[in-house]
Amino acid sequence: MGNMIIGDNIETYRLIVLKSALQMYAKFKMQANRQLTPTTMLKLASAATGNKYTRGQHAQAALDIAAVIEKRNAL
Repeated sequence: MGNMIIGDNIETYRLIVLKSALQMYAKFKMQANRQLTPTTMLKLASAATGNKYTRGQHAQAALDIAAVIEKRNAL
């Protein structure tokens, strides 16, 4: 049986995917998929970090998400 993502790890995995999508958009202006628009990514980052992001702040949102992930892993 392989590794399974369960419990709080699901949220951590979701944050890791969001961080990667934010970094990809900030660097290459490329969306990870059709549903994850630049605005949607910023809204999801705002919900996770509590900070408000405006258009073009994808790199900063990715850094803030990375800090949230580190905090979750430290627990």
